[in-house]
Amino acid sequence: MQHILCAIDFLTAANEREGIHLLVISRKEAESILIGDEIEIRISEISGDRVKLAISAPKEIRITRKELLETASINREAGERLQEQTLNELKGLLKKK
Repeated sequence: MQHILCAIDFLTAANEREGIHLLVISRKEAESILIGDEIEIRISEISGDRVKLAISAPKEIRITRKELLETASINREAGERLQEQTLNELKGLLKKK
């Protein structure tokens, strides 16, 4: 299956920060790519500027939209800053008494 990708027009670029290679390929509706032997990503639908992907993977492999992870990280950081600010305000109030 790895040899199938050789026939596809692709571009590789190094992501120096993470040491990851990026494979950029073109796919049409109903075409797919394989990642290893267990993960298949199929183009389910193309409509305007949106693409629907169908991902088939074993249950133990977590699939999460990246923007959800980024939002969770931002919320965690904001909560930590707010807790620190609240603690400092409480310390200030206690010192006044």
